[in-house]
Amino acid sequence: MKNWLIRLNRLFFERNSSHHLQIDSLDGLRGLAILWVVLGHLSGVHMPLIPGLDLKGSAVYGVYLFFILSAFLLTYPLWNQDRKTLLKIRPWLRYFLRRVLRIYPMYTLVLIACALATDRFPALKKFIPLTSHRLLKHLVLMRGHDILWAVAVEFKFYLVLPLVVIIFSLIAKKRIWLCALLVAIASALMVRLSPKEFDAHITLLPFLPIFLIGTLASLIQTAMAASPRLKARPFPALFELAAVLAFAAVFLTVPSVWNRVTGARVGFNFFHSRVVFFGAAWSLFLLAFLNGAGIIRAILASRPARLIGIISYSVYLLHYPILLAVRFLFPVAPSVRAMIMVVLTFAVCCCTHLLIERPFIRLG
Repeated sequence: MKNWLIRLNRLFFERNSSHHLQIDSLDGLRGLAILWVVLGHLSGVHMPLIPGLDLKGSAVYGVYLFFILSAFLLTYPLWNQDRKTLLKIRPWLRYFLRRVLRIYPMYTLVLIACALATDRFPALKKFIPLTSHRLLKHLVLMRGHDILWAVAVEFKFYLVLPLVVIIFSLIAKKRIWLCALLVAIASALMVRLSPKEFDAHITLLPFLPIFLIGTLASLIQTAMAASPRLKARPFPALFELAAVLAFAAVFLTVPSVWNRVTGARVGFNFFHSRVVFFGAAWSLFLLAFLNGAGIIRAILASRPARLIGIISYSVYLLHYPILLAVRFLFPVAPSVRAMIMVVLTFAVCCCTHLLIERPFIRLG
């Protein structure tokens, strides 16, 4: 049993970055994000995993949390580097190579599998509607069918991240209030220029405020970690309370919850365009629990939460095709279907993470 646990730990929990920069609870936060996405999609097809929990229309909230995490984790290690290093080309080339190796192998495999399934099994076209002639457009990020839109958006942020980091570093690295002002102005401009209905668009502009707020959160956390006064985590209970309130604010915007609490009736995509709100709420949640009493941090740093987060990229790409296939192949009660889908997704994604993602992560 002990040897099995050691092997499991080596397979899934080995560190991919320096010890002081890899934060275990953020693996668990990624797990929370993918759980929100999966539960939202299960609710959307009337297959609730948890009776009474209706998250229909809110799966994108989990995607927004992924965006915050990406911006936070990619920029957090950079703020302690000197400006000369940030202006060199070679570190950024290594960064791009790591991002490509992290995203594209699994993404490409899923695209090819979906295209082959659609071509070979026309009856499944409505379940996995990705034909071979659309494959190239997805590979070059010109299309983003169904859940694949988020991959295109995130990868486009990878391309502009160096510019964002350099601007923050050169203009306002040590003036967080100026960084916040820049983010606020840029976000207001982008919200103004973006279409009001942009669900599943693959353009970066409507979602860039979320990434900018996540970048600002990483800068704030760096400053808090360096402050002698804040290193001791004063008022941890207040930070923990702030995290709970931030999470509650996001949960309140779930359409079924909003309708019940306020008595109003809103559509399932009513809050999708409130990207600044979700960016601010999820960033507050992240910063508050990192500096809080440790209750939320301990839950998110637990092995089950971390494991879900570690395989979350595979889960994101594969959960919806598996969900729809289970719905098509298993004529049983919705709750049983949901359980089958979750177990099957977890098993498949553990394998794809080890066999496909992990080798390319090591290579990167």
